[in-house]
Amino acid sequence: MKLNLLFLLYKTKTNSTGKCPLRCRITYNNKRKEFSTGIFINPINWLGKQQAIKLDNYYAPEELESALEKFVHIYNNERYHESLKNLTPADVYFGRGEEILKERNRLKRLAFENRRNEYLKSKKSTNKKNHLYLK
Repeated sequence: MKLNLLFLLYKTKTNSTGKCPLRCRITYNNKRKEFSTGIFINPINWLGKQQAIKLDNYYAPEELESALEKFVHIYNNERYHESLKNLTPADVYFGRGEEILKERNRLKRLAFENRRNEYLKSKKSTNKKNHLYLK
């Protein structure tokens, strides 16, 4: 009985920020299961042979403080949180959440309506082409 644990970086599934999903593969008795870890990594920071992530080193307190400030800013102002209905914490804190959700719903309804109209228009034009009319 052999248990093997392997982490894989899927470079073909790069997201819009340039990060790739890290997946885990467990092999036990020649049966393989693979699942997502929910972690996205910049491919430059992945060490495949060592199965490790290259971490940043900070040599001065100012560097660390700057990196933390950047992280907190991105986390609070740019990163959408599923538990907050895909809003940022800043949107919720400053009361913009309801307005943003209303606008998203309006745009969603508009997109559905446009798709429906395009579908009906294409359906009408294809019906005319496919039928022979006898006079």
